[in-house]
Amino acid sequence: MTEAAAPAGPSPADYLFRALSVAGGVALVALALNIAADPDAPGVAGQGLALRAVAGFLAAPSLLGVGALIVWRAPGNAVGRCLVLIGLNLIAAQVGWRFLGADAVPAAHALGLMVASGVVPAAMIWLILTFPTGRVHPPRLARAAAVLVALRLVGPALHVMSTPGDYYALRLGVNPFAVPALVPLAPMLGVTLGPFSVTAGAALALAFTSAALRYRAAGAAERQQIKWVLWAFTVFACTTLVFVAAMLSGAMARSRPVLALVMVTQCAGFVAVSGAIGIGILRHRLFNIDRLINRTLVYGALSGAVVALYVLVVGYLGIVFRAQGGFVIELVATGVVASLFQPLRERLQRAVNRLLYGEPEDPYRVISHLGQQLEETLADLCASRERLVTAREEERRRIRRDLHDGLGPSLAGLTLRLDAARNLIAHDPHAAAAQIDEIKAQVRASLADIRRVVYDLRPPALDQFGLVPALREHALRYAGPGGDRAGGLRVTFEAPESFPTLPAAVEVAAYRIAREGMTNVVRHARARTCHVRLDVNGALELEVADDGVGFAPDARAGVGLASIRERAAELGGTWLVEPGARGGTRVLVRLPLPAAEGVSA
Repeated sequence: MTEAAAPAGPSPADYLFRALSVAGGVALVALALNIAADPDAPGVAGQGLALRAVAGFLAAPSLLGVGALIVWRAPGNAVGRCLVLIGLNLIAAQVGWRFLGADAVPAAHALGLMVASGVVPAAMIWLILTFPTGRVHPPRLARAAAVLVALRLVGPALHVMSTPGDYYALRLGVNPFAVPALVPLAPMLGVTLGPFSVTAGAALALAFTSAALRYRAAGAAERQQIKWVLWAFTVFACTTLVFVAAMLSGAMARSRPVLALVMVTQCAGFVAVSGAIGIGILRHRLFNIDRLINRTLVYGALSGAVVALYVLVVGYLGIVFRAQGGFVIELVATGVVASLFQPLRERLQRAVNRLLYGEPEDPYRVISHLGQQLEETLADLCASRERLVTAREEERRRIRRDLHDGLGPSLAGLTLRLDAARNLIAHDPHAAAAQIDEIKAQVRASLADIRRVVYDLRPPALDQFGLVPALREHALRYAGPGGDRAGGLRVTFEAPESFPTLPAAVEVAAYRIAREGMTNVVRHARARTCHVRLDVNGALELEVADDGVGFAPDARAGVGLASIRERAAELGGTWLVEPGARGGTRVLVRLPLPAAEGVSA
């Protein structure tokens, strides 16, 4: 039986995260006022934690603010919730470092490590996995993603609890949260669950694999969204590498300037992530990011190459001349780096250009390649125009056949039968009445044929009710006898509260695709429930999922799936059929919306 509920609104979890974001904002303002009234943090200045508090205080507003905007404007999106969690984590750390006394700092530091080394990386990985829709793509990776993110969340805490003293190069003194039973397992926990463990690498690999698969299946607008976030996470990864290198080398513990530099770079990474996610989700028309990605790749690779070259030259000369450091060796290394800087930059720029744009070195080859692409595009346009003209003429031929061979003879027959009935009225009224009853039935059949022709042009339900109510009305026919839920299919719908007005061609295609998807569920899936989801995010996204028996990987597409594929292709859309995350089958169709027209609420 169908559930004709209202379009999905904010869930209890959405209200919870809205309340958490408000509470975080209040705590941030209170903390700012407290710092302004008494800038000297008690008990932490001597240990360098004040600088970390300042850096976190700068990063937290961007994360919490963007997360709150997404939670309010895109209910149910996991991306906003992750940003709120990261922002709250940073605020909690600042509050702890601000108000805990000197005796409690080791405990606060250890607790902060247990939380921050798990919550922040796990939330960042989940952001990559779910951006921008809030769902893992493809769904078959959802279970593995959940397991790896959960291990990434709790693993570092177990590792900290197995370390009685200093943690890597961070000087905790005596770790008050160390568990003696876990101390012998510290090496194994470090390899399997620590911040730099196998599970951490596997989670990152899965996240970027998911992003690559999502990018391949995405449309132009969603690809721009993904580019923004991948750029931001590249910046964040670089700042994290700086943090890790400074932590493992002990430079953060020895030098307050190094600590300040590391905290500022880490803060920049958080701001880049929150800003890119905000642009990607909240802006309808995205800024062009290709040039920014180009420069980031070039100068990021150039910085790494320069540092590596300098270290290599200094180390080599030190070995050859059996000297460590020294002004002459450093001067020679600087000269080598300076002489190779410009050629290296040019080579890296050409390599990045080829990677992003495929630009050859010879400008004539560029023009020739562009000419070939234009010829192929023109050929595709001509072929598309021919297909459109052919489809139009075939549709006209079908309508003409229906009118000429069906309605035409039927109406002509009605005229003859009316003449015969009129002739019978005078001498046989009963026969005339019977003849008129037959004519009345034939008129009804002709009206049904006219409605069928009109319905084939555009379903009237779309004009009467709109897309989502029309689909709900259609789903009612799948209920069991007498409306019995146990004897039929339970269909649920998920759509934005204020569903926009769609172009006519997109609306008709979505209606017919959704109907075909529900029909396939009834005929083949042996399912108890079917979930239909519609969303508009640069394109119309239509998903039909069931909990039925699924399909064999080598099964051939039937008439229903072929119809869905053809209708999506007619509008330049994409379609995907795959096993559902919890069994059954999932059909996902994306239909592009005209950029010039857009959609209106």
